[in-house]
Amino acid sequence: MVDFKPKTDVRKVQLTGGATYTISLPKKWVIMHDVQPRDPIQMEWRPSGDLRISPLGEGRHLRRKVVLDMEKVPSAGLLDYLIAAYLTGAGRIHIDHPKGLTRGDKRVVRDFLRRTRGFGIVDEDDENTDLICLLDAAEMPLNATLNRMYLLVSSLIRDGASALIGGDMTLIDDHEDREREIDALRLLIDRQVGLVLDSTAIGSEMHISRRQSSEIAWMGRALERMGDHADALAMLLTDTKERPNFNEEDIPLRQLMVWQKSMKTLMINQRTQNPSEINEAMADLRLAIGTLVSHEEGLWDGNRMVVPVLFEYRLSEIVRRLCAYARDFAEAVLNLIVHLSVVDDLAQ
Repeated sequence: MVDFKPKTDVRKVQLTGGATYTISLPKKWVIMHDVQPRDPIQMEWRPSGDLRISPLGEGRHLRRKVVLDMEKVPSAGLLDYLIAAYLTGAGRIHIDHPKGLTRGDKRVVRDFLRRTRGFGIVDEDDENTDLICLLDAAEMPLNATLNRMYLLVSSLIRDGASALIGGDMTLIDDHEDREREIDALRLLIDRQVGLVLDSTAIGSEMHISRRQSSEIAWMGRALERMGDHADALAMLLTDTKERPNFNEEDIPLRQLMVWQKSMKTLMINQRTQNPSEINEAMADLRLAIGTLVSHEEGLWDGNRMVVPVLFEYRLSEIVRRLCAYARDFAEAVLNLIVHLSVVDDLAQ
């Protein structure tokens, strides 16, 4: 396996021919990247003053391989190890099992393949199982993955809101499938971000900086948490036999529409980058959260039946948490816009 520990080397600048400044490349780095004489080397001059040097050409990306020894990895932790290998950016995962895989272990491997994107089994026998990733990181842009997550979350919220006011309950029958896909996309974002952070070349191919990728990772986590609460809304609806009646003017539904409008604005502003619209969305979300807190406190006044009150309280809490995570999302969008403006100014 390749050692990915960061290394620092100090080299002196040499003056060649009276006009050319040169610096020698570390031999270990040259061997690791299979750099040959006359091979092109890409040099990226960063606004901070850093100079990044990377091999140029096809096949230059390091293909990471993770080996899992089942004599050391407990069966109960196999899924966690597989997910960890996936997030490190491994292109190949080799499972060494001299005594064979149990039926439970095989189920875990299948579960891993369902939870992730791009991996498949390419070789399997009594003692070894090889998984390989067929998805190139640059083929699935981070923004496209983020947008797919948003569409899944917003559609589940929309269908849940429709069911609340008497719509078709079958629209949320697949809520578990949608929630699993949201989780899988968040794992994909974390994997892609890890690759960008480790490889300047991959970041260049994806046309994204390390700071941008970090903010998108935070947006992905916020969307995943919103997906969890969208799934909780669907479960609340399906598990409650006698639900109270709601209409679009009731406080939880009105604030849910605030969430929908704000999230749509925030997704658009990743491209349009209008800070005033982002601030307006953040203010609307803050007001919605305050309204819901007051609403929840007032639910316990009076002589209403316990079950309807509990249902409405849980509904209000779900919407409030959706708005809170949307504010976190908005902060990441704003951070991204400010970062891009700073980079552009430094580059001038």
